Amino acid sequence: MSSSRLHDHVSREVQYTAWHARAHIHARVVQYEMAALAPEHTEEIARIRREIEATVRGLIRAGVDAGRFRVTNPGMAALALLSLGIDVARWYRGDGAWTPQEIGEQYGELARRMLDAS
Repeated sequence: MSSSRLHDHVSREVQYTAWHARAHIHARVVQYEMAALAPEHTEEIARIRREIEATVRGLIRAGVDAGRFRVTNPGMAALALLSLGIDVARWYRGDGAWTPQEIGEQYGELARRMLDAS
């Protein structure tokens, strides 16, 4: 397991963090307005969230097992990384200083540093 897999998952433009910037209006609705959704949509979003969290947790756990990441709680580390990506939807503006790709790349670097990847 290399730290580049985690970086790719966090940063790739079609992935999590950059999506929250590109689709920041939709992402705000999905992340912050769950109570307004119909029950079937709420369950669909909850299922997708569980899948994403399990994927990131699995990547982190594999990195810990391989000695590449140093975290004591992969679940909490996954939650922290996912929270960073989600928050992009709150502050991102299309006319801002950074592109979604730049944000994704920087967050990928931060993810590696947070996990103390070697």
